[in-house]
Amino acid sequence: YAVESVPDLFRDRYPAQIIEECLADLAADIPVRSIDSLTHKLLTYLACRSAIQAGETLERERMRELIEQLQSTKNKYTCPHGRPTMIE
Repeated sequence: YAVESVPDLFRDRYPAQIIEECLADLAADIPVRSIDSLTHKLLTYLACRSAIQAGETLERERMRELIEQLQSTKNKYTCPHGRPTMIE
């Protein structure tokens, strides 16, 4: 992994420690440790802002890949904010 930059939001929140702990948990295949609510909110915000947005054009193959990845997750029915990821 290579971290090229850290958002200013994390400047005073020990970003290296947060990243190291997350990577250690991922490498050990255990759930990411509890983090404080502000850090959780910031990570959720950043994840949503970097995600593919509604209406964005994608190639069919990319759509298939995303659906396959979504199906392999533990929480495939909602985003981190609780919004649905799929509807019938």
